[in-house]
Amino acid sequence: MKHTVSVSRKVYVGDRLLGEIFYSREFDDSVTPPEASFQAVSEQVDKWAEELAKRWAGSTAIRSVEDAVKFLPEDLASLLSFEDAGEIIVARPKRYLGTENFRRIASIIQDQMSGEY
Repeated sequence: MKHTVSVSRKVYVGDRLLGEIFYSREFDDSVTPPEASFQAVSEQVDKWAEELAKRWAGSTAIRSVEDAVKFLPEDLASLLSFEDAGEIIVARPKRYLGTENFRRIASIIQDQMSGEY
């Protein structure tokens, strides 16, 4: 018999919400007992959350293209070109993003970067 373990965790640096990590994985009961599978998924989420928090510890503002790129996962950042336009950082799609990628990018820019997309 199979079982699925899902874990979600919000990641903060100080009072700033960086995002939420969600991980779900299916296991076979005959190979991995439920307690061990939950522990494995929880440890992975904790690892990713710690990496994200360390990456952003002490960060308070977006001052450069490099700062803006750090907010986005690599798969999304690679879809955009960035330009320092003085008082703002402009992000432009390199190609058609599709609905899901557009939604994810817009959400990060609006919610985490306090920007407009």
